Amino acid sequence: MRKKKKDGKNTTPAIIFFSLIICAILASVLINALLIIKSSKFGSGPTFSIFISNNKQNEIVTFHKDSNSISVLKIDERVGDVHKFAEVPLDAVYYSSNLDLGKSVAGLTSDVFFKITTSQNNLNTYDGLRIFLMAKTVSPKDIKTKEIVRNLQESQRDEIFTSIFQDSRISEEGKTVQIINNTDEQGVGNRFSRIISNIGGNVILVSTGEEKAKSSIYSSEDSYSEKRLSEVLNFPIVKSKFGGIADITVIIGEDYNSLSKY
Repeated sequence: MRKKKKDGKNTTPAIIFFSLIICAILASVLINALLIIKSSKFGSGPTFSIFISNNKQNEIVTFHKDSNSISVLKIDERVGDVHKFAEVPLDAVYYSSNLDLGKSVAGLTSDVFFKITTSQNNLNTYDGLRIFLMAKTVSPKDIKTKEIVRNLQESQRDEIFTSIFQDSRISEEGKTVQIINNTDEQGVGNRFSRIISNIGGNVILVSTGEEKAKSSIYSSEDSYSEKRLSEVLNFPIVKSKFGGIADITVIIGEDYNSLSKY
């Protein structure tokens, strides 16, 4: 009497094949998750700021990680290029006509996180989760709201921006900064001066250069200030003394539009 052949050997290749597929899927998910976390901006500085708009109302929500507090800056005017309008570091922008900006910060960040795939934004998913969780833990008394109204004087606007976006580590280092505008575009040097001043930088000189040069940040000594300015402006650091009167020299070249949002 013949023995029946066992069919275990026939199913083994199929099991191995499906196991490899599952492993490949899990590896892909893990790699994507690691890339998202690596590109996170939430941990790069003391604050995380996101511009939120429903095309009728606008506000900048800033999460102060060191003090576990939140600032909400409501903007009572139409905003075109938000980076050039605000002149402050923005880590993300988020547009959705379905958002209710009248909600609490916790409610708003919840909508932002759960609608992240159906809106126009550059918000990192991991950052969306972080601000959602932080908004849940911050006490209402530690949430401050300010407003920029139409026709507000530039000095008053800068005062509001500085109160929210000043980086204490930059101001404590006290590094002096000079800005040289090597472009043919007028007003760029002053715009960059306000950006740097709004985050606590000590700008002592803004001038116009004659020689064409690439956008860069010159500094002979390592410092938090140079690294933070490089992150904000997206200019490379050159480890050399430029020859000016300041500790840090910011060169604005013709290529600045392709590097910086400002």
